[in-house]
Amino acid sequence: AVCGRGLAGRQRRGVHRVLDGAAHALGRWLLTEPGFLARDAGLSGAARERTLRSALHAELARMRWDAAVARFTAAAMRREPGMAERFGAELGRAVGAAPSPSWAVHLVARAMEPGGAWPGRSAGRVAGLWCAVATRARLRERCDEDWFRNPRSGAVLRGAWDELRAVGPTRDLAAERAELRRWLTAAMKQSG
Repeated sequence: AVCGRGLAGRQRRGVHRVLDGAAHALGRWLLTEPGFLARDAGLSGAARERTLRSALHAELARMRWDAAVARFTAAAMRREPGMAERFGAELGRAVGAAPSPSWAVHLVARAMEPGGAWPGRSAGRVAGLWCAVATRARLRERCDEDWFRNPRSGAVLRGAWDELRAVGPTRDLAAERAELRRWLTAAMKQSG
């Protein structure tokens, strides 16, 4: 909001609504940065490790939930048969807990609302996740590993947000998917 002062919400979010997902992911990922936890959050030793491990597990659960809900919503838009039962099975596989099939209709209704609430936008969060990987790589490349402490990162972030706001994701994100897998794998191994 600071970068987009004077702009309406739809202008800040952009035409593809991936900016919300990218901004939320980058913010959450600060809790997976050991340097941020040690210096900026003031956590040491066991507290830092617990926070890092919890943040990684929460992030993985969120990614799995969003991917399953986005897939389910796309199938619901095609009006495939047996959607309520598939809803529970799909989410059960993704996160290990299956909500009641009666929630399926509510979730799809929220996802279909034009300009609807942010929690109903799983597909936008998934797309934003891939854009956050690219943005994080750009920040690390131009502002070093401690990009969150570097004053120049504001300009890099503003440029990335302007690009996302104007045209949305502009390239094949296969490299970002591979990078995200590598990052999660390494982070999970590091956290035990």
